[in-house]
Amino acid sequence: MLRGAWVVMLLAAGAASAGTPVQGALVGDTTWTAAGSPYTMTGDVTVPSWATLTIEPGVQVIANTSDAMSSGLDTTLVELIVQGNLQVQGTDIAPVTFKATTAGSGRWRGIRVEAGTLTTLAGALIRDATYGLDVTNSGTSAILGTSTLSGNSTGAYVRSSGTLVMYQTVSHANTNYGVQVSSGTANLRYNTVVSNNSYGVYVSSTAGNLSLQNSIVSSNGNTGVYRFISGTSTGTVTLSHNDVWNNVSGDYSGVTADANSFSANPLFVSTSTASPNFRLTSLSPARKAASDKISDLGALPYAGDVSPVLAGSIHENTTLSGAYTLSGDLTIPTGVTVTVAPGTTFTVATSDVLQSGLDTGLVELIARGSLQVLGTDSSPVTFKAATAGSGRWRGIRVEAGTTTALSGALIRDATYG
Repeated sequence: MLRGAWVVMLLAAGAASAGTPVQGALVGDTTWTAAGSPYTMTGDVTVPSWATLTIEPGVQVIANTSDAMSSGLDTTLVELIVQGNLQVQGTDIAPVTFKATTAGSGRWRGIRVEAGTLTTLAGALIRDATYGLDVTNSGTSAILGTSTLSGNSTGAYVRSSGTLVMYQTVSHANTNYGVQVSSGTANLRYNTVVSNNSYGVYVSSTAGNLSLQNSIVSSNGNTGVYRFISGTSTGTVTLSHNDVWNNVSGDYSGVTADANSFSANPLFVSTSTASPNFRLTSLSPARKAASDKISDLGALPYAGDVSPVLAGSIHENTTLSGAYTLSGDLTIPTGVTVTVAPGTTFTVATSDVLQSGLDTGLVELIARGSLQVLGTDSSPVTFKAATAGSGRWRGIRVEAGTTTALSGALIRDATYG
């Protein structure tokens, strides 16, 4: 192997604003600083087994779209090859960005973590790669947290008995998979895997191991959570407390949802292509739905953004009064009391924006906590559809163990009032 003889090319003699071209193997422990940013990888960069590469907050790492080294697994594309240690120290306000000189998936190969390493990436934005993060070979492990994988072919790829721990990370708008697991192990906690062109989480080998918990997998172009099955499987898949919703070819294939998971619109701040924001809003059913019954599902928990429609779950004791449009299923969870004042009117949409519940096409008001309707003869509380006629919404469903009392109510246009 010639990698040990390569020399890192640091041609930053000019002003710091010109950035730093790099390629080849590091000769020892190295720090890429904000002052030296951007670092342009003109060819493959290798972190040898004896070295640590530390990348400071705010650094940009930009890969050329051709490999001057003509080396690595792909001699045409630039790779960051980690055989030692990589420590990425990005923050919310100063992320570390990895991208190509020209936007688009597959413009560089990505970060490849090889045998015997322990790599930690925090606050990273990885884009434009074939594999944003590729964890490979037995004994190899990587931790990826509070990061974003976007615009790659595959966001994260685990293979050849590698291990990935991924938490509080968004994987979206990748042209193939959000996360792909071959014969390795992926432990995924509190992630948001959304709007990838193909599968959300794809276990592509019978030897793949997946643990997916407290996460949101939604609106992917193929199946949400897919497990390849052929003959005897040596791998295991464990699912717990996830919201898997609105995936084009189905939410699950080869696996079955656990009893604590559900399928409902997570009610993000924005799903627009130009400016997505996958933080949860106030009525999101993914709030307080994690295994600890306190935390929110997904990478970006609720931080005060108000839901744009009346649908989802009411998470605090609330009094409703006035006129409302009920756009989708509305749930009163166990332990929450909703009081409806006299004269309140609910006009219910004839389609369900949440696409959840016993009927994914019709809106339901689901009481698992306490619903107190306080209408009077002179000021009734009215529940009606936007268009008159029976069966236009499903109605009010009072589930086991709840305390609900309705007086002075007019309920019409439902399947079951």
